[in-house]
Amino acid sequence: MSNPHDDLRIAFRYAAKPQMNSSIGDKNRYDLGKPLDDSEFSSQRLKYDGAYSYESLYRFIANLCRSDRHSKTRGPTKNLLRIVIGHLGSPFWTDSAEFSTFLVRLRPLLRNAHVVVFATAASETMYEQLSDELFATADLYLQLVAISEEEQKKLSSLDKYHGYLRILRLPRLTSVGTHNPPADLVFTQKRNSFDVSILHLPPALGDEPQNAKAPCNVDF
Repeated sequence: MSNPHDDLRIAFRYAAKPQMNSSIGDKNRYDLGKPLDDSEFSSQRLKYDGAYSYESLYRFIANLCRSDRHSKTRGPTKNLLRIVIGHLGSPFWTDSAEFSTFLVRLRPLLRNAHVVVFATAASETMYEQLSDELFATADLYLQLVAISEEEQKKLSSLDKYHGYLRILRLPRLTSVGTHNPPADLVFTQKRNSFDVSILHLPPALGDEPQNAKAPCNVDF
């Protein structure tokens, strides 16, 4: 049972601390439940109807990247194209052996075009080699990890979150070093939004013992 005197001392210590806003992007929120008129985007949407093959998909993307509309060196006008690929590395692909070749060929192709590719993959169920290759070739790598029930039981502050958002790699094309966010990020999936917040650990439950030994200094 905790000592009431210790509880008051802890409360007094953090009373003067400013309230921290854990949410990110409050000013720019997108309502996922708001219906969109498909007619506004039908003329700008391209659909891939080819085989579930890496080689076939690469040829489709290559034709788009080399077209006058999206190539950096051809055509009078430049238009940005966003391509979304789902389930990379899954067993649904008919030529799974071409996964590595597809990634290696895709990277330089995108460098010479106004094209951005967003891809999703279940890295936890992929072969470790394929997961490592995907990480090595990606400019931006984000990972969503669900919070287990054991973690929620050990740390009550995780009850309102669904998982961790880990930024494992950021683009570094035009910089010597990249910015690495120091904060631990968590997400909450709601009906109309996907909210990302900063995870703040609870304060310490007591002071350090007065007779605790000071750490020794070590030079490397």
